[in-house]
Amino acid sequence: MKLFELSKIKEKTSNKIREFNKDIWGKSPLTFYFSFQGFFNRSQYFGALIILGSFLTFICSFDFLPLTVLSGLVVFYAGLAVTQKRCRDINMKGSFFIITYTIPYLSVRLETSCL
Repeated sequence: MKLFELSKIKEKTSNKIREFNKDIWGKSPLTFYFSFQGFFNRSQYFGALIILGSFLTFICSFDFLPLTVLSGLVVFYAGLAVTQKRCRDINMKGSFFIITYTIPYLSVRLETSCL
């Protein structure tokens, strides 16, 4: 009887963890970062920016220019998707923010030694 109860508790816990992960990541982590559909709350937005920034910093530490350029473009695209999702959540137009996000990002990227 106790073994059956423990397996029931384990099943309920794993279902709750699955639901929690689905709430955070959506269907998959790729759609979480690279899809322009949906909304982001504040914690998801800042978490995504920290992860993307950490990824780019790690890749730039290798000093291999083609990999750095490619990862910079990937992070730029993901940053646009993440920012537009956050803008939708706070009732701003995402397309306007993409324009104001793109120009400073490109100017900073062109001036740094990473790219």
